[in-house]
Amino acid sequence: MGDVPDERGYYVSRYDGELYAKVYVRGEGVFSDGSPMVLGEKRYFRVQPIEWYPFAIGEGKGVMVSRHVLFTCAYDMSGNDWSASYIRQELQNFALGCLDARTKSRIVELPLDNDCEGQEVTLDGRAFFLTPDAAPWCLQPVTWDGVFLFSRVEWQGLQSPERPFAPTDYAKAMGATVTPDGFGTGWLRTADATSSRAAVFGLDHMDPSLVLPDTGREVTSELGVVPVLSVKFNG
Repeated sequence: MGDVPDERGYYVSRYDGELYAKVYVRGEGVFSDGSPMVLGEKRYFRVQPIEWYPFAIGEGKGVMVSRHVLFTCAYDMSGNDWSASYIRQELQNFALGCLDARTKSRIVELPLDNDCEGQEVTLDGRAFFLTPDAAPWCLQPVTWDGVFLFSRVEWQGLQSPERPFAPTDYAKAMGATVTPDGFGTGWLRTADATSSRAAVFGLDHMDPSLVLPDTGREVTSELGVVPVLSVKFNG
């Protein structure tokens, strides 16, 4: 393996000439080939094309979602404002470094509704609905994004076959949560019950719920990321 990464952080293999991403294992469990994860071990993963699922198609444009949890990161260091969040910037970095030139040229920005007013959440075992009075952060500005995360409402609109996102081995090595059935858990862009939490998705092997039935996760948590792209097909 080469000693110096390229401008995107990838390493060129001296054996097969392919690009590889390096990570020090911080997850637990096993990789897809059955080999155990060893905490702190240096591993290289070959860079492969991303599998995209067509979520919504129409009038020469479409929304595509990754088939897998691709990596992990924190939502932010302090709050759950999507427009100013760390994870939003990381998704832009992902697009610049991981997408091929053709895909990047087809990205078009969409106006995203980031509000979560009226959504039911649970805090300390008590269910209530988010309102601007109780949770002023539930009203957030519209953003224009070509690469983003699903909101809680958008996630709930997915059909069952569209939802079982399994983490890649690279994401597993980064610490992505994996259920016994191999499903993943990760961030949604929507705010949650407190200003330091954001909504998360997850599929439990006993209860295939659309969204985890709690108050999300602290924004500093390292959770899985499933990128969503808005793209044009013509021109």
